[in-house]
Amino acid sequence: MAEDEKIAQASESLPGVSVHRSLIAFIDSAPIQAELLDLDIVKNLPSIRDVIESYENEDGQIAHHLQHKGGEALVWKEVHSRSIPDDSHEATITGYCDPADIELDFSELSYYGYGEFGLPFTFLATVSITYYILKSDYFTLDDKNLPSVSDHNDHYYEAEEDRQVRVSGIVKLSFDPTALKSISEENIGEHISIAIDSIDDVTLEDDY
Repeated sequence: MAEDEKIAQASESLPGVSVHRSLIAFIDSAPIQAELLDLDIVKNLPSIRDVIESYENEDGQIAHHLQHKGGEALVWKEVHSRSIPDDSHEATITGYCDPADIELDFSELSYYGYGEFGLPFTFLATVSITYYILKSDYFTLDDKNLPSVSDHNDHYYEAEEDRQVRVSGIVKLSFDPTALKSISEENIGEHISIAIDSIDDVTLEDDY
């Protein structure tokens, strides 16, 4: 802050420096107002959480998003399991069916700031996994559980099979921060934006 005009003008020419002529101007500036708004959101987080949970119980839009986008988010993810007959016991997800048994943990809803929340989720999905298996190892597998194979080279088959995986991650819920001051079950649908933020773990269901 600089009430002296000469000091203010000299300071404004400095890179990365914002000058305010008074305390009121400083408080009214956009960055400070954003911080104050975030403090209000944190203070009201329990009631905001209740509104989001009630909205989901009524409309199911978060689960709907995960059902239609969750499988796509798994493609090219790696899965590790001793049951995968690859040299390194890993496979790559190359296909998927829509997720099922979607669960949302509202007790762990986190506020990131600037109107963004992170909500943990889990779901089950049947996926196609691809890996490489020694041809000699392939012929030792149980006939009832043989993967589909094609030649990769003289020593390995490329193998593909369907497995069920359990997935956990975070779905991001975004709002205009100013809308959160008056958010309610009646208007939340007009303001919420839903996107998968991260896939944190993919484990074969047989390994649970």
